Amino acid sequence: MSKWEVQTYTICDGWQNIWHDDVGIPETFDSHKKAVFYLDEHLKECLEDGIEEDKYNYRIIKKESEDETQN
Repeated sequence: MSKWEVQTYTICDGWQNIWHDDVGIPETFDSHKKAVFYLDEHLKECLEDGIEEDKYNYRIIKKESEDETQN
């Protein structure tokens, strides 16, 4: 099953998944729609907190499964 991740553009490392759960595991999502939902929520919360965040600093990509990378 494919996973999706939200990546953030960083000056030093380029596009990275810097979203992690409470124990430090990078977050992935089961669908593109779910990733879009959580990114939209994040941007909305930033705006409510007075943080100006550029939506173009983010992208959603399909992450290859381990099975796909071994073929």
